[in-house]
Amino acid sequence: SWSMRVNNRYWILALAVLAVSCGGGGGGGGDGGGNPPAVDVATALAAPQSVLPGETFDYEVSIEVTGGAAEDVVATLTLPPTVAIDTISDGGTATGQVVTWPATASLAAGAEVLLAVSVVAP
Repeated sequence: SWSMRVNNRYWILALAVLAVSCGGGGGGGGDGGGNPPAVDVATALAAPQSVLPGETFDYEVSIEVTGGAAEDVVATLTLPPTVAIDTISDGGTATGQVVTWPATASLAAGAEVLLAVSVVAP
């Protein structure tokens, strides 16, 4: 018997595209000219370095507000066409290979959201 192992992390992560948007800062502040305060949002996408064909693994998404407060934060993850979606955390839904999680109404500075989607490798 033999097995094939995909040892190229680039293959796994390069084909998945993470997009995060937010409606802007909440609360007061800003520049006094009607503009909301600045919001800094850091995102990360993680996956295993290698998987076997048919193996189930997770894409893990983290969103951290590093400055200001963010409103209506939405994460969208476009997965490679060759993986089969198994489960999606936190009420996320899939349309084809695009996973979208419901908007988070408000995140304070320092808040972190962790999301995941389990997929089956080709």
